[in-house]
Amino acid sequence: ANLIDPVFVGGVMVRHASLHNMDLLRQKDIRESDLVLLHRAGDVIPEIVSVVLAERPKDAVPVILPESCSACGSSLVQSEAMVVWTCPAQWTCPAQIRGRFVHFISRSAMNIAGLGPQLIDSLLEHQLVSDVSDLYRLTSAQLLSLPRMGEKSVDNILMAIRHSKEQVTLPRLIYALGMPHVGLATAELLARHYGHLSALRSAQATDLEQIPDIGPQMATSIAASVRDAHQCRLLDALIAVGLNPIFVDERPQASGPLVGRVFVITGTLAMGSRSEIAARLEALGAAIRDSVSKQVTDLIQDLVQTLFQ
Repeated sequence: ANLIDPVFVGGVMVRHASLHNMDLLRQKDIRESDLVLLHRAGDVIPEIVSVVLAERPKDAVPVILPESCSACGSSLVQSEAMVVWTCPAQWTCPAQIRGRFVHFISRSAMNIAGLGPQLIDSLLEHQLVSDVSDLYRLTSAQLLSLPRMGEKSVDNILMAIRHSKEQVTLPRLIYALGMPHVGLATAELLARHYGHLSALRSAQATDLEQIPDIGPQMATSIAASVRDAHQCRLLDALIAVGLNPIFVDERPQASGPLVGRVFVITGTLAMGSRSEIAARLEALGAAIRDSVSKQVTDLIQDLVQTLFQ
C-alpha cells in the first residue's frame, strides 16, 4: 500500500491506496509527489485512477524497482504466474526468516502472548532459534541469557509457548506456516478437507482444485509449498515437538440471517480485527473466504458495521 495525503472519499478517510505491482505503476505513470485522482472501486477499495499531469512537479521521478533484496542481496525475480517481484531466498533471507517468525506467533496464528517482534529479533541475533519449531525447545536458561529478561517474564513466555501447543487447532497451524495464498479461511478449508498435516503433505494440485474456492493457481502454489524440501523439514520438526493436531469441526450448524452469503473482508476496519469480524459474521450464519471467487456474495471493508446494527 502506498501513502497518500489523507482525503475523504465516499465518507471514509483514505490514507493508503494499493498500486498492486510495478506493471500497473508504469502503466499509469505514477511518480513520487504526483497529484492523483482517487476513487473507491466498488465503493470499497481505494484505487488511484490516474495522474493529474498538469500538476506534476518538475522534480517528480519515476519509481525504480530495486534489482536486489535489501536484506540479503539476492536478485529479485518475477515468476511466470505472478506480476510481483520477490526475493527468491525464501528460507535464507534474514527479513523473510524474521517475517516467518512474526507471522507464526501472531494472534491469528499460534497466538504466543509476550513473544513479540523485538524478542524474536533478540532470539535470532543470539542464534537461539533458526526455524519456528525451535520456539518449542527454548529453555529458561536460554531466555535468561538474553538482555533485559527477568525470571517472571521468562516464566510467562514459556507458559505462553506451552499454551499455544496445547490449544492449537489444525487451521491455525496451517495458517501459521505462512504458505503463499493461504489465509485463515483457506487454512480452514484445507484442514477440513485433509484432517491432519500428514494428509496435507501429500496434496496434489488436481485434488486441491476440487476444494471450493481454491483455483488452479492457488492449488499449484499450495502443492508446491507442501513439497518444498525446507517446508517438509519444518513440518517434520513441528510434529517432533508435538504440533500435530487433528481437525475437529467445532462449528455449529449454520443458522442465522446471513446463511448462504459468502464474505471476503479487506482493508483496515475500525470495528475490530478481521478475525473478530469474521467470527461475528460466522455467528450470523455467513461463510468467510480469503479471496474473491464466483461464490463470494459480499466484499466488505468499512461497511461491515451496518451488518451489526
